[in-house]
Amino acid sequence: MPKPTMNDRETATPEEWTINTSTTAEERAEAHRELMGFYSGFFWGEAAGIMFVGALLATAVRTWSDPDAAPRILAASAIGAILYRFAVAPVLARATLARTPAPAPSVTLRVSDEGLGIANSQGNDFYGWDWVSDIEEKGTGAKANVSIVLRTYHEIAGPATRFPKEALDAIRARIKPAGSGTTRTSNTCVDRGLTPIAGGLVRFRESGDTVLNPTTRPPVLSAAEILAIRVPFALPPFLLAAQSEQARHWPHSAYTVGALALSIAFGRILFTFVPTQQKFALARFNLLFQDKALRRLTVQLCEEGLAYEWDGGSSLTEWHNVEAVPDTEKCIGYRIGLIFQAIPKKAFQPSELEAFQEIAARKIAAAKKPSE
Repeated sequence: MPKPTMNDRETATPEEWTINTSTTAEERAEAHRELMGFYSGFFWGEAAGIMFVGALLATAVRTWSDPDAAPRILAASAIGAILYRFAVAPVLARATLARTPAPAPSVTLRVSDEGLGIANSQGNDFYGWDWVSDIEEKGTGAKANVSIVLRTYHEIAGPATRFPKEALDAIRARIKPAGSGTTRTSNTCVDRGLTPIAGGLVRFRESGDTVLNPTTRPPVLSAAEILAIRVPFALPPFLLAAQSEQARHWPHSAYTVGALALSIAFGRILFTFVPTQQKFALARFNLLFQDKALRRLTVQLCEEGLAYEWDGGSSLTEWHNVEAVPDTEKCIGYRIGLIFQAIPKKAFQPSELEAFQEIAARKIAAAKKPSE
């Protein structure tokens, strides 16, 4: 675990509690059920899409040449849609969970009058008490769950039995209203005992682009992968229609090809264009994170790791826990465990962006283990 002196700024020795954050088979199964519920509308929409294509094909077939063609096409479409929804969709959900990076096995909470320190094998975070929103408790009995909610879009959650009552009481007693301010004596990398790297500094304000940009939350299964999995279930009705048309009548149903092309174009717009537009992203941010705050961040590449600071907290992630992700038109990004951090390209001068990425790439590569 990283040394607490790198990132914690408490003036007095904090109280510490270590929380087990590993997951059991039952918890993973529950996560799968929650994911299926969360994406239920999407999966039903995909199933409806298969039926819609089948209906288009059925209406295009010259039923007088083969009276049973349309019913067969509709039946094949219905079977494909049902199989996709109840057999394939759960597999997609499991694949999503399997690709999700494993959380740190434990988290150490450090509580002092200065703020809340959060340390795990991936790094250290520090939040002033006006940046800790609440402690939420949901469920009862074996399903009781606790979440330490922060004003950023992160939180610490797990079964209630893993959170000591004295730790939760200590946090509750110190939470301050948002905007009340917290006094801090050290707020720079140098004050925190870190070694800044020249050319590795950037400042920016969080926005919809950085919080909900595909760089920060890339789909674990991409739209192309989902289409590739769905296509086989749309093929049987398509082949039945082709067989019934016997090739010579095929131009009669050519509009179905146009409909498919339009649906693919719409899907591309939905998956790529809309999420990257700031006005849509900000609307989603306001809807999903109503009590969250957009921070003014300072990012500094240090010899010790990737350091973030804002008026209310700081974080440090050692280089072996940092992974670069493909950049987008507007942002570059780095993955830290389950969290993706995006930095807008407009925050850099033209010559600074390349230098920043080169430094980060060099430090990430140097920190990799030989087997990676």
